[in-house]
Amino acid sequence: MKRQNAFTLIELMVTLAVLGIGLMIAVPSFVSITRSNRNATETNTLIGALNFARSEATKRSATISVCTSNNGTACTAGSGWASGWIVFVNTDADNPAQVDAGEEILRVYGASSPGNTITSSAALDDSINYNASGFTTSQGEFVLCDNTGVGSARKLSVTRIGRVSLTSTGVGTCNAQ
Repeated sequence: MKRQNAFTLIELMVTLAVLGIGLMIAVPSFVSITRSNRNATETNTLIGALNFARSEATKRSATISVCTSNNGTACTAGSGWASGWIVFVNTDADNPAQVDAGEEILRVYGASSPGNTITSSAALDDSINYNASGFTTSQGEFVLCDNTGVGSARKLSVTRIGRVSLTSTGVGTCNAQ
């Protein structure tokens, strides 16, 4: 008589149970990693926008501004950095920055991911200007958080000389959502 090789029902149930337990442990870790990567990406995007503005200011010998924008065509004061921002040539160097007729928009950045927040110190509430030397008209900080709270917070500090630095420890407060 030939012996048949197959799984019994009990072996199949045990295998499925072990697989289910493994997935229950792994999936939350993937969610956490995804959130952390999303926050890091948005932090790097904001750093890139500020460094781009500074570089363009020195390259063009002009005032370049970064301002909050929820529509990608104009500065929208009070909309917050999480709604998006634009980088543009601010030929009249107005402060707070406003896109006027004939001013070129260099880059447009969309809104943050759902659950992520970007808050700024009062000096950087709506805009930041870089002059032809790459210096800013104001200094301050941005705090970027995801919906897990303070453990994920990242702080960007902008100095008067235009330098942007990143800190991820001892940042301050984020509200878990």
